[in-house]
Amino acid sequence: MKKVLVAICFLSSLTILGQGKGNCAEYSNKKAEKKFKKMRDYDYPMDRSGTIRKMKELVDKYSGYPELIAFIAGHYHKSSYKKMNPGLKINVRDSAKEWFTKLSETCPAYQGHLAYYWLGRMNHEDGNDSLAAVYFKSYLENESEPPREYKKIATQLRDEFFVKKELLANPVDFNPKDVKGVSTEHDEYLPMLSPDNEWAYFTRKRNTSPDITLPVGTPGNDGKEYFTRSKAMTIDSFSRGMALTKPFNMYMQPLLNVGGNNKLKGLGGACLTPDNKTMYITANILFIPLRGNGYTNTELMKTKYKNGQWGPLKPVGSINNEQGEATWEGQPTISSDGNLMVFSSARLSSTTFGKEGEETYTLDLFYTIKDENGRWGPPKNLGPLVNTKGQEKTPFLHTDSKTLYFASNGHPGVGGYDIYYTRMDKNGNWIKPKNIGYPINTEKDEHGLIVSLDGKTAYFTRGDQGNASTGGLNLVSFGLHKNARPEKVVMMKGNLKDENGIPVKNGKISVTDKSTGEVHEGLVDEETGEYVVVMPVKDPDKKEIEPEKISLTVNGEDVEADYGSEVKKIGDKEVIVPPGGKIVSVNKKEQVIAKDERIVEINGKEEVIKKSDKVREIEGKDVVVPSDHEIVDVNGEQKVVPMKNEGNEKQRFVVSATGDGKAFSTKVVEIDPDEVDGAKKIYPKEPIKIETLSKDKPIRLNEVNFATNSFVLNGKSMDILDELVNYLKLKSTMQIEIHGHTDNVGDSKKNLLLSQNRADAVMKFLISSGISPERLSAKGFGQTKPNKSNATEKGRAFNRRVEFIIKKY
Repeated sequence: MKKVLVAICFLSSLTILGQGKGNCAEYSNKKAEKKFKKMRDYDYPMDRSGTIRKMKELVDKYSGYPELIAFIAGHYHKSSYKKMNPGLKINVRDSAKEWFTKLSETCPAYQGHLAYYWLGRMNHEDGNDSLAAVYFKSYLENESEPPREYKKIATQLRDEFFVKKELLANPVDFNPKDVKGVSTEHDEYLPMLSPDNEWAYFTRKRNTSPDITLPVGTPGNDGKEYFTRSKAMTIDSFSRGMALTKPFNMYMQPLLNVGGNNKLKGLGGACLTPDNKTMYITANILFIPLRGNGYTNTELMKTKYKNGQWGPLKPVGSINNEQGEATWEGQPTISSDGNLMVFSSARLSSTTFGKEGEETYTLDLFYTIKDENGRWGPPKNLGPLVNTKGQEKTPFLHTDSKTLYFASNGHPGVGGYDIYYTRMDKNGNWIKPKNIGYPINTEKDEHGLIVSLDGKTAYFTRGDQGNASTGGLNLVSFGLHKNARPEKVVMMKGNLKDENGIPVKNGKISVTDKSTGEVHEGLVDEETGEYVVVMPVKDPDKKEIEPEKISLTVNGEDVEADYGSEVKKIGDKEVIVPPGGKIVSVNKKEQVIAKDERIVEINGKEEVIKKSDKVREIEGKDVVVPSDHEIVDVNGEQKVVPMKNEGNEKQRFVVSATGDGKAFSTKVVEIDPDEVDGAKKIYPKEPIKIETLSKDKPIRLNEVNFATNSFVLNGKSMDILDELVNYLKLKSTMQIEIHGHTDNVGDSKKNLLLSQNRADAVMKFLISSGISPERLSAKGFGQTKPNKSNATEKGRAFNRRVEFIIKKY
C-alpha cells in the first residue's frame, strides 16, 4: 500500500472557512456565529488552547454548530504536524479525528463532505487503511464535484485498499517451481522464450567463487552478466545453457554500427520473431564523444540470424530518440507477424507528474508499427488505460498478439510492482488491465513474466524460493490460471519451394480466417524459403473482448461509446465515429462505417456489410453470405445455409503463398478448436509448392472441388478462388485460361461437357468478383489429360481438378 506523504496540513482554519458552509442551513445560529467569529479573529491568535476550550463549550451550548466544529478539527489537524512529544502527538491526532467524526455526524455535507476526506487521509497516514478506505468511499459516493486533487487521492487510496482486499480474499492457483537446468547457484533473470518454445534466453550472473569446471576469468566465471541460451528438454526443464558468442557479451568492445568509440556495457530484455531469425534486444551503451565526458544510455538494438550465426548489433534508429532528444527504451516484445513491437520507454510523450517545467517522465509502454518498407514507425503511447503516473515495464506480448502482460506500480494491487494483463479488443485498443492475482503478486516487486505458447505455463524471476542448491535469483515456472491465459493459437512452420524443390526467394505467405475475414501475415526467410505463420483459434469457452466505454456529448446529449471513439459532423449533425471507423459516401450519402465493415456493390446498389461477410452471385443475383453461413450444393443448386454447429465446428483458414517470379499456391486448413489444447504446432513434411511463372504451364487450384456430376461451386472452393481473385488484382495485366478436368469414370462426352461447365463456373465467379472478362477464358478437357493413373481412387481424385494457365503476364 502506497502512502501519501503530507509535509504540511492543507486544512488550516482559513482553508476550512473559505470553502462555504455546504448544505447545513438548519444549523445557522446568529448568536453562535457572532461569538465564534470573535473567538476566531481575536481570542484564538492570542490564546489558542484557552480559546479552543471555550469553543468546545460553545459547541455544547448550541447543539453542534458545524462551522465551529470544523474549526476545532482543523486546529488539531494542523497542530498534529508540529514537532512534539510522540505520545502528545498521538493525542492531538486522536482529537482531530474525534472532531472530524463529530462534524461528519453533525453535517456530513459541510464544505463538500471534507470530514470524510480528512478522516480518510489521517487514518491512511496512521496505517489504518481499512478505515481510511471506508471514509474515502463515503466521500466519493456523496460528493458530486470533489476538487480534482482530492478526488485523485481519494480514488487512488480507496481502490488500493479494496483491490488489495479483493485480491487477498480470492487467491489464484500458484505453485512455483525452479526451472530445472536453468536455475543454478548463480543468478538468472530477464527470461525470454523463443515463440516456438524450443529455446530459452536469459541473463546469468555468475558469482566469483572458484568453479573447477572453468578457468578463472573465462566467460561465465568472472562475476559479470552473460546473455545465455538454453535448449528446452521438457515443459519445465531446460539444459543448463551456454553464454552466447559474438555479437553478444562483447562488453566494453566498440559497437561498429553505433559510431565513434561507443562501447557495449550490458544487455537486457530481448524478444525473437516467430521464425527465430530476428532478435531485438536492450543494450546499455557507453557513448564516448570526441570532446567532453561520456555518458550511458539504454537503447534497442537488433540482430539477424543468417548463415548459421547472428549478425552485428544494429540500433533501431527510428525508435531510439524523440524530437531529437535522447530517450530510454528497453524490454521489447513483438507480434507474431513481426509488424507490431511494444517496449518500455521514458521519453517526452511519457506520462508526467510534477510542476510545469519540473516534470518527471515515467516509464510507459509504447508501441510501433512496421511500414510497407520494413521501417518502424514513430512510437505511440499505449494510453491512459494501461499507463499511469507510476512506472510500467517488462511487457510481454504473447504469440496470439492480443494478450499483453506487464509490470506496474501505478495500478492498484498487492504492493510494489505487480503483474497485470490486458487484451486487445475488436477495435485494436487495449482494455483496462487486470491484476494477475495473489499470491503470484506479493507486497514485493514482481515483473518480467513470460508465458508459454499454449498459455498454460508462466515464467518469471524470484529470489525467495529458499532452495540452497539454487540460491539467489532463479527462473521459476508455474501453471497459469485460466482467466489470465492468452487465446489459443496454431503455429504452422514449413518451406516454400518451386516445382524443382528450390527454395522460393523473397516468398510471402498469408492466412485468411474465413470466419472473421482477418488476414494474418507470416514470416518467410528470403533465402531459405522457411516460413512460419500463427493463426488465432476460436475458444468457445471465452467471451468476446468487450471494448471499454466512454461518455461523449453528441448533439447536446451524453452518449456511451467505445473507448477511442470520436465525435465528427455529417452536415450539421454530430455523429460518433468508432475506433478505426470513418465517414464514407454510400449511394452518394455520407454515413459512418466501422473498422470491421466495408462497402460493396450488390445488384447495382452500394451496401455496407461486415468484412467477414462475402458477396456471392447465385442465379444471376448478388447475395450476402454471413460469416456463419456457407454455400452448399443442394440437388445441383447453390443454397446459403447456416454452418453446422454440432459443438465441434471447424475453423477454416485459407493459406496463400507466392514469391518473386512465381505464381501462387493455396490450401485450406481446417482446425477443430476443441482439439487445440492451448496451442497446436503444424509442421508439414511436404513444402508448399509454388510454380514458376511461365506461359501455358498448368497451375493447379488446390481444393477447388465439385460434387459428383455437379459444376456448382461450394463455399470452400469459393474461399480458394477468393485468393486467385486477389492474385489477379495484384497482377493487373495477367491473362489466364481456366482448364477443367475429370477422371475416366462415366461417359467421355458427358465428362467433357462437365469439365467445360466447371471451368465456366470458375470463370463466372472471377468475373463476378471484379476480374475483367477480357482477361479470362475457359476450356474443358474431360478425361483426356490425366496427371495420374486412373487405376486407383487416389489417382482419379487427383485427376478431378481445375487448373489455369497463364496466357500473358
